[in-house]
Amino acid sequence: MKISSNIYTFLYKKFENNLLCLLVNTRNFLKNLNTRIHFKENLYVLEENNNKLFVKNKFRLKRIAEKGLGARSNDLAEIYMLNSVNFEDEDNVVDVGANIGEIYFYFKLKNIKIKYCTIEPSDTNETLIKSFPNAQHFKFALSNKEKQKKFYLKENSGDNSLIKIKSPTKIVNINTKTLKFLEKYFTNIKLLKIDAEGGEPEILIVIKDLNIKINYISVDVGYERGLRKLDTSRRCDVILKKFGYSKINEYRNQIRKVNLYKKN
Repeated sequence: MKISSNIYTFLYKKFENNLLCLLVNTRNFLKNLNTRIHFKENLYVLEENNNKLFVKNKFRLKRIAEKGLGARSNDLAEIYMLNSVNFEDEDNVVDVGANIGEIYFYFKLKNIKIKYCTIEPSDTNETLIKSFPNAQHFKFALSNKEKQKKFYLKENSGDNSLIKIKSPTKIVNINTKTLKFLEKYFTNIKLLKIDAEGGEPEILIVIKDLNIKINYISVDVGYERGLRKLDTSRRCDVILKKFGYSKINEYRNQIRKVNLYKKN
């Protein structure tokens, strides 16, 4: 008998570790999904068709475990408008606010051998290193200055921000850098993807000082900035237009707003 959605969601919240793996694997077996998870060394390990993803927080795992990597990567490709960019092997893709790095599997499943770089200040950086050992990984936040700042965490949802948010589960001090640090590693970036939970304008303002080419920028500009949950679309538009970018596409639904820009 199939597990109903409401019962499954209730049990997912209650179960942990090996019991949660048993629940997910049973459900996926009944739904003919070949996505499986197991719990090892305090991490959840999702496996599907020889692909492997390490996840620390079960709530960050839920969407992928329920839909599979293929479906999740297609969702992200639509949200960040990856199909609007002609990617080729050896292209550099920099993922700011990578969280657990699901976006990488779009390229892997398309058999595009990108050079992947993540920038993630939270503890999920540790799982990124395990999931993508051949990529570059940096554990700090990006902003408009290099300094130490408060970092507001919501660990279950991944809504972590340098901008003060409502009801954080934890507040820590972290070091910030600017996009200038990329000059040490790149001369050309095909795509810069940014999801900074409202801190996007501070990151983008530094583009005026960069001596490298960034061809496309996909920015989550949704309603996530600060206590008032403001969107950053207009501010990002103004900054990027001033520095030679045109908005070529946008994604909108009830909860997400993402803009795609191209260098003129």
